[in-house]
Amino acid sequence: GGSMGAGELEARLNDKEQRAALAIPVDLDDLDNLDNPLVRSPRRKVTVADEVMEIVVTAEEAAHASARRRYIGMFTFFLVFVLSATLVFYLLENWMPSQTLLFVMAVMTGVGYGHVVPSHPLSKLLTVVYLLVGLTLFAVMISQLLDLLIGWELSKVLE
Repeated sequence: GGSMGAGELEARLNDKEQRAALAIPVDLDDLDNLDNPLVRSPRRKVTVADEVMEIVVTAEEAAHASARRRYIGMFTFFLVFVLSATLVFYLLENWMPSQTLLFVMAVMTGVGYGHVVPSHPLSKLLTVVYLLVGLTLFAVMISQLLDLLIGWELSKVLE
């Protein structure tokens, strides 16, 4: 037979008869090295299917952990970016905290109400930089949020 795809392999591993066909019994008496990773407990029959399923589960868990770290990192960066911009504009312009946060979010989302306008020269320059970085960051955050929601919905459907 030719090589099989991941879906076909997973289907075969989930089918008991197919698992038995893939089974390669290991006689533990023939093993020279007791530190062999195939040795799980004395006299346990180890199969290729067991090892492949363990690798698949481990890879899946690693992918979930990596995605979780990416989402947490992105959200943390977003939060730090918004709070630091709010603090900088608050200190430079002497606006009220709520007014400053509204300005920062309006600029970041591209809404730009125009009801509060920076007057300090450094604030004007920082607004341009903040606008370019903020719009990009906001778009990436929305993309990541949609990716998370779609993945969550797909996992619910596929279960």
